[in-house]
Amino acid sequence: MQTVLKILVVLLFWIGIHPTISGQERDPPKVAISLSNDRFYERINNPLNIVAQQKDPVSLDQLEAYLIIDDSIKKPLEIIDRTIDFVIRPDTIGNLVIKIKVGDVVETRMYRVHPIKIVGWFGGYRGVSSGGGKMRDGQFKTQRGIVASIECCRISGHVPILGFHLIRIDKSNQVERSINTGATFGEESREIINRAQSGDIYIFRNIRYTCPSSGNPKRLDDIVVEVK
Repeated sequence: MQTVLKILVVLLFWIGIHPTISGQERDPPKVAISLSNDRFYERINNPLNIVAQQKDPVSLDQLEAYLIIDDSIKKPLEIIDRTIDFVIRPDTIGNLVIKIKVGDVVETRMYRVHPIKIVGWFGGYRGVSSGGGKMRDGQFKTQRGIVASIECCRISGHVPILGFHLIRIDKSNQVERSINTGATFGEESREIINRAQSGDIYIFRNIRYTCPSSGNPKRLDDIVVEVK
């Protein structure tokens, strides 16, 4: 972390003594911001470092942050000073604006707040956006259910699945369906899974999950698997 701060200070100094770029005179920036996660995400702590061309470290009374939602709603955000860095925790997606006052100058930075990426898995296969997959019937029948994993911010973990719809289409185009509660196959779904044969298509759709930080149910991509 100290190395990053030193690099930022040197960069600010270099920019300060080189205000002319491509023959154009402009006021050099007085502030540099580095993000631990490379971007801002909703509903988690987003650490950031802020350095400025001033003698003392940047303090909270120099900072202001707010979230612009739907290009109209302006929602103030709390900035937490952890001494070694600052933390901002947006509760939804939108455009995050940070204002930093350095002397008589106020500099503004804008960032996009991104949703946390949650991916549904069945065995080694994920949602239809990855093209689905094929699985041998023996391996297919050993699966216990659907898993929803977090793919964001170096976080290793899962979120609770509320339920999903299971559809089996056999080689003669006969269709079986079940509505499953939770991530693990219930009795009816297990019976449909156990009837898997080569050439069957299984579709897991309306996969609903919830994040503890929000509580509102959301939907994952459908998962399509062909039994071979």
